[in-house]
Amino acid sequence: MDMLTSSAAQQGLLLGAIDFAAWANFAWQFVKVLAGFSLIVFVHELGHFLAAKWCGVRVDRFAVGFGPRLFGWRKGEGLTFGGRPNYTAQELAARGLGETDYCFQALPLGGYVKMLGETDFDYDEKTGEVKLSDDPRSFPNKPVGSRMLVVSAGVVFNLLFAALALMTVFLVGHRLVAPVIGYVQPGMAGELAGLRPGDVIKSINGQKVDYWQDVRVREVLSTKPLTLGVERDGVMLPRPIVVKAEHDPVLKAQSIGVDCAVKLSARDDWPQVGDKPGVKKNDRFLSIDGAPVKSMLDIEAALLRSRGAMVTMRVARPSGDAEDAPTTELDVYIQPKFRLLPDTRVADLSTEVNREPHASLLGFVPRAAIASIREGRAAHRAGLKNGDVIARINRINAPTPSEILEQIEASEYKPVTIEVARKGETISATVRPEPAERMRLFGASRPTIGIYRPFNYETDRLLVARVEPGSPAAASGIIAGSELIAVAGVEVSRWEQVYLELVKRHGESVPLRYSVEGQILDTTIQVPRTILSELNLPTDAMILTAADKRTAPLGGDRVALVGTQAGLEAALRDRAGQRVRITYADNLGQGEERSIEFEVRPECLQMWERTGRWDMPGPIGQTPVTWPVSAGGNPVRALWMGLKVTVQQVSMTYQTMQQVANQRVSTENLSGPIGIFNVAIEQAANGWRTLLLFFAFLSVNLAVLNFLPLPVLDGGLMVLLILEKIRGKPLTLKTQTQITLAGLALIGIVFVVVTFQDIAKLMN
Repeated sequence: MDMLTSSAAQQGLLLGAIDFAAWANFAWQFVKVLAGFSLIVFVHELGHFLAAKWCGVRVDRFAVGFGPRLFGWRKGEGLTFGGRPNYTAQELAARGLGETDYCFQALPLGGYVKMLGETDFDYDEKTGEVKLSDDPRSFPNKPVGSRMLVVSAGVVFNLLFAALALMTVFLVGHRLVAPVIGYVQPGMAGELAGLRPGDVIKSINGQKVDYWQDVRVREVLSTKPLTLGVERDGVMLPRPIVVKAEHDPVLKAQSIGVDCAVKLSARDDWPQVGDKPGVKKNDRFLSIDGAPVKSMLDIEAALLRSRGAMVTMRVARPSGDAEDAPTTELDVYIQPKFRLLPDTRVADLSTEVNREPHASLLGFVPRAAIASIREGRAAHRAGLKNGDVIARINRINAPTPSEILEQIEASEYKPVTIEVARKGETISATVRPEPAERMRLFGASRPTIGIYRPFNYETDRLLVARVEPGSPAAASGIIAGSELIAVAGVEVSRWEQVYLELVKRHGESVPLRYSVEGQILDTTIQVPRTILSELNLPTDAMILTAADKRTAPLGGDRVALVGTQAGLEAALRDRAGQRVRITYADNLGQGEERSIEFEVRPECLQMWERTGRWDMPGPIGQTPVTWPVSAGGNPVRALWMGLKVTVQQVSMTYQTMQQVANQRVSTENLSGPIGIFNVAIEQAANGWRTLLLFFAFLSVNLAVLNFLPLPVLDGGLMVLLILEKIRGKPLTLKTQTQITLAGLALIGIVFVVVTFQDIAKLMN
């Protein structure tokens, strides 16, 4: 009885752990997506079917799906389940049955219309001749024009479905991401052309822009400069802005370096500062220290200016969870959180693909700490936790992030020994690396233990893990393993305090006190001058040009913005003693551009103070700004909008394929059936309007892809019909068969590659 009771209790706990509501919701989204895919296929095949009937072609089967027949209906036979015989015309007449079997088959992601004469041939075993059906209702026996109509009807119906689906969405109205710029990347084409946060893009190359996707697609597909009609502060600019997109190595596509406007809000309750009101979950940020918040750059710039002091933020606090819930504006208070960044020269000049830059302050490198562990992977199973400071890996004491990764990748999947410091204790763990990617189409996967990059660093001890050669820290004589005690006579216990004391003293020799192996020692460190301090630039300034250069070569085909350490040195290293013009803008490059003269001195070409920054004390959510796109209830206008967007989407789909062929868009951006289905599930959770938009665009893509001049596809068959019209007779059946087999092989290879790519993305 005890065992039975225990087993029942365990089953009850297991059932209680299952989120039935979540599973039910997923199942419902799955059903909606499956129905949507089936509808698109049905519409496509309906086009072929109706055209065939209109042209007098006998249709034997109208099927949604492939594989075994599940159920269907035939006139005179009614609803039937399972497989059915392939009746001849005589048998159908004798039984009084309709000629077409309307059915569903096991695999719903597809479908077909089987017409007489398409696949049924008479083969003479003696002569080896293949004879087509001589039935006048056979597809091959119809005139070329009729066959062209039948072949193209599926594509036409897909485009009509897209237009009607879009018409439905526009008729009732829908909120789409607004074509409002929220972020302009300094040094990129958009910033150079004069685009600014808050600009509304009203038109591109004379065509009206309704939502942000128009902007994104056109920049990705552009081969020539884009002419933008821009509204700024409610007024159209007198002249359009002309900008040419350039290749973005991160997006692996063309970009003008702008992003849409977003609403920034808190994802959780943040730590409260004393008894002052703090940030609550879903608070939307309006301003920080009186400056309006349009993008994350506004927040980052304000935190830079704060130097860690408490800041005031104006927020809009919703009264409920609904998107349109009423809000109340109020002031809240935030204590910024310090973060030490990698030395910018190390990050910019590194040519090692897998190098992980490490935090550094004038050459002092703190011990690395784990920022995030992937649940279920090797490190998690070995008991490692977020925040653990890595004191040792194999034989390397206080390893840097790059050394940690090198040891793991050089392990050849053999166990590695890791010692971590956790709340004053030292804990040892043995971790066996495993493949980084569970699935990979080409090449070998790298070993990993499931630690997310980048790493954090130790915050509760000022232990020096490493001293960078040639740095001010190295010149001070302090060695790895030392622990800092005081800077300029001020006792310190956190890296934030060390940074603040040093940043006050550009160009000075600053006393340091430290301990090593229990012995307390004193030394000094020479704090370098920097271009920011020499020119007395604002703490949130970003250098835009130096000697009229925005970028500088780093060797090979690599370049860097002059606003980075490496870019600045590369631009000015040969200009010592010369006076050059420096342009900059505050608010991290988003403010008004200013210029100043600078006499180049090599000792001042640094920006080491940018290795320290302040962050928000909690996570921030970013929601794109949307606006309503609607025909105002006018069905004629809604239909016109639907037709217009359909035509645009056809053009964009063809241009996308052209860009992929020209290698301007990476094939990694392509998805197969699994990837598309996964995206559709996500869209289904956003409401029926969003899902219908997705299926409208998918229907356009299906139409375009299906009409490519490839064998097996409708476009390939259309090419054969055109050749037949020109020649006056069709190609031989043997030639058509060879072309079809070649097309099947090509499509099969593409299908396998994109499917494998989809699975790898999901599993990785």
